[in-house]
Amino acid sequence: MPERGTSWLQRLRARLAGDNEEAPQRPGRRVTRSGRQAVIEMQAAIGQALCCTAEWSPTPADPSQSGLSLFDSDISAISAAAGVAMTGLRVSACVSTAGLMNAGDVIRGAALRRAPFVIHAAAARGGHGGLRAVTGSGCLTLVARDAQHALDLGLVARLIAEQALVPVVIAVDGPETLDPTADLLLPDEALLVDLLGSPTDEIDCPTASQRMLFGEQRRRVPRWFDPDRPVALGVEPGAGEYDAAAAGRRLFFTEHLLEIAEPALELLGQLTGRPLAALTRFQLDRPRHIIVTQGSAVAAAERVVARKPRERVGVVGLVRTRPFPEAELRDALAGAETVTVLERVDDSETDRPPLLRDVRPAIEAGSCRLLSATFDHLDDSRMEALLTNLRRGDAARASVRLGLASPRRHSDYPRRQVLLDTIARDYPELDARTLPDPDADRQAAGPANASTQLPSVVRRFDQVAATYDSVPRFWGEFIEPRAGGGERSVPDPYLAVGVLPACTATFNDRAEERESAPSIDPARCTACGKCWTACPDSSLNPLVLGSETFLNEAHDATVGDLADDPVAMKLRRAHKQLASRIDGQLVKQPASRLTIAELDAGFDWLADKLGFQGAERETAQRIFAGTRDFLDALGLGATELLFHEAHRRQKGSGSLLMLSLDPRSCQGCGVCAEVCTDAAIEILPQTEDTVAGMRKRREAWERLPDTPGATIQRLSTAPEPGELAAVLMSRHCSMAVTGADGAEPGSGGRLATRQIVAVVEYTMQQRLQQHATELDELTGKLREAIASALERKLPDDDQELLDQLDELAGPLKVDRPRIRELAEAARAIERVRWRLTEGRQGLGRSRYGLAIMGRTTAEWAIPYPHNPFSVPVIVDTTGEGPELAFGVAEGMLAEMTEDFRQVRDARRVLQDSASAPQGLARSELTAEERALCPPLLILIDPETLASAHVAGLARLLNSDLPVKVILLDGRDLLAGGADPALLALAHRQAFVLSSSIAHPGHLFPGLRAALAFTGTALIHIHTPTPRAHGFEPNQMIARARLAVESRVHPLLRYDPSLPGVFGRRLSLDGNPESVSDPAAWAAGESRYSDTPKQTLDEFVARRQDHWAVLQELAGVVTPFTETIREDLEQELRGEQDVAIESLTREHRAKLDDLEDTQRTRQAEQLRDRLLQLAGYRDDPPS
Repeated sequence: MPERGTSWLQRLRARLAGDNEEAPQRPGRRVTRSGRQAVIEMQAAIGQALCCTAEWSPTPADPSQSGLSLFDSDISAISAAAGVAMTGLRVSACVSTAGLMNAGDVIRGAALRRAPFVIHAAAARGGHGGLRAVTGSGCLTLVARDAQHALDLGLVARLIAEQALVPVVIAVDGPETLDPTADLLLPDEALLVDLLGSPTDEIDCPTASQRMLFGEQRRRVPRWFDPDRPVALGVEPGAGEYDAAAAGRRLFFTEHLLEIAEPALELLGQLTGRPLAALTRFQLDRPRHIIVTQGSAVAAAERVVARKPRERVGVVGLVRTRPFPEAELRDALAGAETVTVLERVDDSETDRPPLLRDVRPAIEAGSCRLLSATFDHLDDSRMEALLTNLRRGDAARASVRLGLASPRRHSDYPRRQVLLDTIARDYPELDARTLPDPDADRQAAGPANASTQLPSVVRRFDQVAATYDSVPRFWGEFIEPRAGGGERSVPDPYLAVGVLPACTATFNDRAEERESAPSIDPARCTACGKCWTACPDSSLNPLVLGSETFLNEAHDATVGDLADDPVAMKLRRAHKQLASRIDGQLVKQPASRLTIAELDAGFDWLADKLGFQGAERETAQRIFAGTRDFLDALGLGATELLFHEAHRRQKGSGSLLMLSLDPRSCQGCGVCAEVCTDAAIEILPQTEDTVAGMRKRREAWERLPDTPGATIQRLSTAPEPGELAAVLMSRHCSMAVTGADGAEPGSGGRLATRQIVAVVEYTMQQRLQQHATELDELTGKLREAIASALERKLPDDDQELLDQLDELAGPLKVDRPRIRELAEAARAIERVRWRLTEGRQGLGRSRYGLAIMGRTTAEWAIPYPHNPFSVPVIVDTTGEGPELAFGVAEGMLAEMTEDFRQVRDARRVLQDSASAPQGLARSELTAEERALCPPLLILIDPETLASAHVAGLARLLNSDLPVKVILLDGRDLLAGGADPALLALAHRQAFVLSSSIAHPGHLFPGLRAALAFTGTALIHIHTPTPRAHGFEPNQMIARARLAVESRVHPLLRYDPSLPGVFGRRLSLDGNPESVSDPAAWAAGESRYSDTPKQTLDEFVARRQDHWAVLQELAGVVTPFTETIREDLEQELRGEQDVAIESLTREHRAKLDDLEDTQRTRQAEQLRDRLLQLAGYRDDPPS
């Protein structure tokens, strides 16, 4: 059998050698590429098809080029490649090792069907754990040490796959191997032809089992799925034949695999001059210590070990992991005193890492000591730490994690020191498991006393206990030490759980990342609201207050030690008069800013009126100077909309506008200046002075009160600034997405998220405030009932009431069970209200929950450690997010249902009902109760929407849960694919809103309607992304607007709760008249600059068809409409013809009658005249 297995190789060697005794070396042609680009280029040259996930895509321009097909998930790409291979085409798949976790069954099925193809799997953080999923699948698995090695293995893997009829998986480290650009050698075309031939070539079967299947020869890539030779594939054998089939697979295929693979590796190594084998050996000449590793860690280990030859440390690099080269490894490790297995794994997996388990059987019992070292990122300093551990001999730590610091270390930060001391005390074994870098402290050294300050937006969190949700704890133990420098990562329970407290993104300061920043001219501002509505970073925040409020707050902020001075107190009491005077001065001039001159003039008037003289006036002058300077720095504007118009309606009701810019979160995208039509904002170079000024104004804004609710309510009903802009005047709404996260400048996704959650916050806040008022009323009635029964006043505390119930009742003959029932009901309602309005952190219950699905969205929305949200958030990147969200929504609704049950029980008790307490099911909630349930918002990207788990999303859309799915759509529209809005419309039960960040007049009422709908809603928003789409950040709103105008992203709203048929529930209102076509929209984004005209024409046709379908569904333009119109015109035309004919006949009859009458009269006249002439009559007839 071995000689038969090698005969194919002998013939191949002869063909490669030609007339020479040995085949000449053919190293390849030199190119400069990233490893990822090189692998794609080589596999495209080799094969006829290439199935990749987006991370492998070389260009987003035209995925149809070079046989490249893009897939949304790894399992989809592998499944498609397996299908292509079954039809006889040469195909490769490029995925991630993480994706192999879910693709084990697919690869196993492909191996059972003998589908020959190659899978390149990129390993990111977490290592090669995905390879374990394909263990036992029957495929060959290899691990590349660098980019060149990945290319060589990719070439030989193709040869092995097509000879052995088996899938081959090649794992490659992404960050170290695929991402960097390097000089590489790609195989030339001649070598590809000579080595691999054509998929259609007839070749000699290399094994006896293949000859039994195919005959002496077969197609190089068999066409298992062949219309000319129909067979059934993948059929499970019966129970009696299962064992025989399994044994046959091993004997007839698996045992031949190494006979084919080993000679093939050796042959390609000889051809290229770059040896290939199951494992590599480095410095194994009588070593004391051997490091066994794989992937990019091999080169790192060899590099450090080579610098220390006297320490007699060797390195074995594993290339083939399945079938595992146990015999070769045992031979390589012979004579070593210690063997350290170095592998990249998630350290939470197990205390026995997978590679360690594979290596252990290759070491004879008692022959050497086996050590384990794991890592996430490997560099020279961490390798040095590993060698230091080896020098300890018998004292060397048996199992270590490289790069982690010991908790037994000093910190300059008290809170962190307490944390380290607690961990060291409770987990002393952690010290033995860590192996920090030798120069870790020097590398991390920084300004230990860096000026860091807890942002005031976070100081609102009252709860300071050292628990997982404590913002102050996170600041003191993690953020502040990290900002100061000199602190290393130490394992702690908070990191292990992977939670972030609310609003930690406010700790992120981007001031030094900007080169320019917005400059605001209050005198030009008209309060139109366009700028703060369009700011994606929540950096531009309005504040609208009356003059008196501004005066009072400025005085309190600056008066200092003089607060109790009689002059200061007298001056503050007179602020109402001063405000009236200042308002009177502002009314006399057009819209402008409040200046120092007006403030000084007002003070002089007031000082005279108050009779300040001498020392009193000097004190008052000094106190007011602080107030004046404080107000001047705010840049207060008296606009026509907010001040003059209100003042004309009611004297003294005008408000001043402050626009505050957050220097921490602003990225200088320029969107605010671009949308400002009044030239009130311009982008200017940033200096230290401008940043200092912004910080000062921001601190002032943070201490000022919020815009009054009455002002927001009044402005929300006015034509300007519009409902959304008015809502964003509320600090709670404007800062619903706060701080600096991972979004890029001008991010459409972040702006859409900010606008949507602001509306949700505002809407739910109104509802819950009303509910809190109702709970107060209910509690009051319960307490009144108790007091009436006891005939005495109650203590304020309900717990005190229960404790003292017998004492309060005294000797009175009262209904104690009744009173106790009332008291327990009152206490239950108090607890419900406390959770609703206050809670542990003083902010009350969150108005909504948030689920982030998909890696694309998670990377910018909540990158560790920056959480921009103040509500509970759950992140899922596995693709199972819809199912996870379903469970979360069920739990949220169950909690609210329990609250409503307690409220209903309290009302029952109040009515003195004799009925027993009743349970409450979700289906029994009233419409009013369901409206009070906090919705779960799901942020999802198109990749997740289109993944294999779309069924879970469909289940959500068909449910009655208060779930609002927000699709942030920045996909490549030219690539085609189903339209998400149409997919959602197909479910018919879900509310559907397709809107735009450039159309707040459509977005706001649509969101309010979606929230009013008690079931699930899909909110589909087009999200322009500057870097990915290719346009300047300040053009974000313009790009979104053009997408609507060109019908690339039409506006629509579908409300299932409306009466009537489908078309009456679907509205296309809000779409402007089309002023552009989709091709013009595509021309504005550089990602489409190289797109062929044919592709653009197809895209334009698809979007036009899409618009026509929407018009037809909405009943605007349909074939039925045209038919009805034609029938009506024909009917009207017929009726008109009949009417005309009738009128014609009537007219003709009248003419005939008139003619007869005229003839009769003329005849009579003629007769009379003749009679007269004849002398028979004297007078002519009258």
